[in-house]
Amino acid sequence: MRWAWRRRVVIVVGPPVPLDDLRDLESARAIEVGRRRLEDTLSAMVCELSGPDTPPQ
Repeated sequence: MRWAWRRRVVIVVGPPVPLDDLRDLESARAIEVGRRRLEDTLSAMVCELSGPDTPPQ
C-alpha cells in the first residue's frame, strides 16, 4: 500500500536529565523535583525548536 501523502517526522533527543541525585529523597519529593526537571527540560527544547520570535505560552 502506498500513501499519497507523506509527512516528514523529526525526533529530537536531548541530553539525559540527571535524576540520580533524587534517590535519597522521600518518594513524593523525588517525584515532584524530577517532574519539574523534566518539564523545564522539555519546555526549553520546545522553545529552542520554536525559534526566538515565538512568544512563550
